[in-house]
Amino acid sequence: MKFFLTIFILSGLLLALNNPFGRPTSSAKPENSSIQRVLPSKTALVETFEKSRHGMLLWAFLTGETQGLSPKLKKQFDQLELGFLFSPSGLHLSGFFLFWFLLMRKVLHKKTAKRVKLAITLACFFLPSLSIKRIVILRLLIFLKMRLKKKWKIEILFLVTFGISFLLGHYFTSPAGFIMSFLFMGTFISLSQYSRWQMVLGLFASHLLLSFFSGSTVSLFALLLDIPLLFYFSGLMAVSGFYLMTFPWIHFNWLEKPIMLFLWLIKKSASLTVGSHVSASFFLLLGMWILFLRKDKKLLVICFFLHTNLANSPSFFVSGSWTQAPARSVDK
Repeated sequence: MKFFLTIFILSGLLLALNNPFGRPTSSAKPENSSIQRVLPSKTALVETFEKSRHGMLLWAFLTGETQGLSPKLKKQFDQLELGFLFSPSGLHLSGFFLFWFLLMRKVLHKKTAKRVKLAITLACFFLPSLSIKRIVILRLLIFLKMRLKKKWKIEILFLVTFGISFLLGHYFTSPAGFIMSFLFMGTFISLSQYSRWQMVLGLFASHLLLSFFSGSTVSLFALLLDIPLLFYFSGLMAVSGFYLMTFPWIHFNWLEKPIMLFLWLIKKSASLTVGSHVSASFFLLLGMWILFLRKDKKLLVICFFLHTNLANSPSFFVSGSWTQAPARSVDK
């Protein structure tokens, strides 16, 4: 829990000093040139789907390009705190290669499979996503640890990863992305040994911290609904990798139905979260940490009371007011 507290405080300081949500967002399109070299053309992929929105959704997951998605669909993802699925990350990477890595284990010799896996990991470093680059750095450090038979703690490797990422200029290229990766990767790593409920509450606290600076809202119920949705998404990414390799020769779109089901689940789940979103405040964040550290429950009651009485609180304690961020949802 101490490491999670450290990650939480450092993330809060970076958000306070950098103020990434108080800046106007850039309308520049992401550079997808590296991805274009390994993916089929957007037109060729989308044309294989009966309904183009299904193909556009898959393309958005793979490249981060959301121009073809409807505002209503993007809002549903935001309501579920799943906007980050449109930013290729380690979740996409692990899901995409899951099928191939399992196949290599069965077909190839153990040492050969490891070498191929290492080569694929190294190749992924040249993808344009900074989040994926950080995942690759972390995996290479873990590989080095195993190769040298060292007992380096994962927390140390995590900090080294972000130190290298900082030196490569990732923080200055995308401050918000760097901070959010640091916060959420740190949350998963620091709470991996705790119960699932503590993990969910930790993620809720991390979302609250971002919401406090961005001016957006967050829903604990949405985070609970996200658990099965993310499992489904990982499976979807795994089979999509196989589909991309085979659709030029197999003229049957067997991926459209799973994507259609995922969209239906997103729609129904988003409708269930209506009315469950809350604004963050200094008092709510403090209350979460009183709950984590198991302090006097009377203090917890006081914090939640102060949170409900924000109209009479100084503006500093209100979500988004300190950084003058506009009220909006954030892609984590």
